[in-house]
Amino acid sequence: LADDKTTAGMIEIEYLAVERLMEARLPVSLPRVILTRIGSVQACLTTKDRTEVRGRLLCFIQGNAWCDSLPAPRERLENLGKIIAQMNIALSFIVHPDAKRTHHWDLARADQHRSGISLIDRPERRQILEWVFHLYAAIAKPRFKFLPKSLIHGDLNDDNVLVADKQVVGILDFGDCLANPTI
Repeated sequence: LADDKTTAGMIEIEYLAVERLMEARLPVSLPRVILTRIGSVQACLTTKDRTEVRGRLLCFIQGNAWCDSLPAPRERLENLGKIIAQMNIALSFIVHPDAKRTHHWDLARADQHRSGISLIDRPERRQILEWVFHLYAAIAKPRFKFLPKSLIHGDLNDDNVLVADKQVVGILDFGDCLANPTI
C-alpha cells in the first residue's frame, strides 16, 4: 500500500526502474508489478469514510536476505558489484522529474545524519564516525557536482539484496530510487 507521502510519480519511477532492468536482462529476479485488469500500475479504492487507498501488487521473489547469509564469500561480493554496475548503466536511461528528490538514505546528503553521532555510546565508535563524516565533507561532497547523475536504486542494503549460495538472486524495494551521482 502507498502512504500519503508516496506520490504517483514515485510509484511510476519504481515501475519504470524494474521494467528497464527487466529489459536489460539482469541476471537476478526483480519484483515486477502485476498490472490491474485495466492495465494500471496501481489500484485505487475509496473506503466508506471517503479515504483513498492506493496500492500495487508485486511478484514474490525467492531468496535469502543478504543479512541472513553472512559472512559473504568473495564470489558473492564480486557478483553484487557486477550487478550494481549493470543496474546503474540500465537505470541511467530513465529520466523522470520526480527523481529529483531526497530521503534519509540519500548518500549525497549523508551529512544530514552527522548530528546523530552523539547517540552512539562508545567513544571509539563516535570518533570513527566523526572521521568518516570529516572525510565525506572534505573529499566526497565537494566532488558530487562534477559527477554524472542518473537514477539509482537508492536503498541497496542487506535486507533488499537476496542471495542463494554464492550468488545474488534478487533485488527488492525500488521505492527509494532517486537521481544521484552515479558512482
